[in-house]
Amino acid sequence: MASETASQPSGYYPSYTEDQIRQYLDRVEFPVDHDHPGASLLVPQKQQYDFLVKLIRRQICSVPFENLGLHYSYRREISLDPSQLFYKIVVQRRGGYCLEVNTFFALVLRGLGYEVISVGGRVSNQIKPDNKDTHVEYGGWTHMVNIVTVEGQRYAVDCAFGNNGPTRPVPLRDGFTCRNTGHGDGNSEMLLRHESILGGSSTSGQLLWVYYVRFRSSMQWIPAYCFGEVEFLPNDFSVMNYYISKSPESWFTRILVCMRFLEEPNATTATTGPADTDRVIVGDVTLRDDTVKERKHGRSRIIARFYGEADRIAALQRYFGIELDAAESESITGTLSQLR
Repeated sequence: MASETASQPSGYYPSYTEDQIRQYLDRVEFPVDHDHPGASLLVPQKQQYDFLVKLIRRQICSVPFENLGLHYSYRREISLDPSQLFYKIVVQRRGGYCLEVNTFFALVLRGLGYEVISVGGRVSNQIKPDNKDTHVEYGGWTHMVNIVTVEGQRYAVDCAFGNNGPTRPVPLRDGFTCRNTGHGDGNSEMLLRHESILGGSSTSGQLLWVYYVRFRSSMQWIPAYCFGEVEFLPNDFSVMNYYISKSPESWFTRILVCMRFLEEPNATTATTGPADTDRVIVGDVTLRDDTVKERKHGRSRIIARFYGEADRIAALQRYFGIELDAAESESITGTLSQLR
């Protein structure tokens, strides 16, 4: 990609090979130089930020946040093995939930020469589906965030928090805020604070990064999740993965979801940064149980409703490019999430 490249980081975690990364870039339709297939894919340090912005955008618009493996599967097991993640996301053109997608994306970034660590996150009850509590309460470690260092600045990179997740690298700076989608009122905004969280035994000396969202400037900020900067190891995420995929208290085992972000050519000069000048995230399309909703330019509407499994399976192919085989389609029969 250029003559001067970043040094390949070393560490506990593996990374994908250049051949695997080229396949991934094709899968997310990220332009690469096919005239020089032997050229290094390591990203020069001076280009790492702009490259990361654009890669995140292609990732979240192409690789869906989904938990179909917990519903359209006889095994209902989620693997965090790098080779299985590559096969699922690149070869099968599927997606995954946070631990899958963010593990996968960290492997890609390391293969591109980025310095990456992965950390755990606690999700707030205020952002969960069907929340009715008025008080803020954080759960256990059930989320994953990557922290990427570019030219000395640390950024939170999260490609798998559904339609409330960040759509760009978030600098770890107290009070940082920007638009998440679009430019007008009704599009989502993000805020990052470095603060103590409710529920702890101490209000000082235990600061965490808290990621907030809101959908109108007149709304209160909603705490979505918090995370620290202590690196988690693969075994930590394996423990988290078991709970998320097996516990009846985990909403992933009860609610079927599949979503991806939507982008369009940028029609305004009011951009969020120099790397955002060509395309902009304008909303998302989300399948949840028996409906598909499109949120675009601050407006939400139902674009499909299902009355049986055949309709939902067809919608997965139409809106997300996901094709289930006969065994997967039949495996949901008799389960709580089956459409009857």
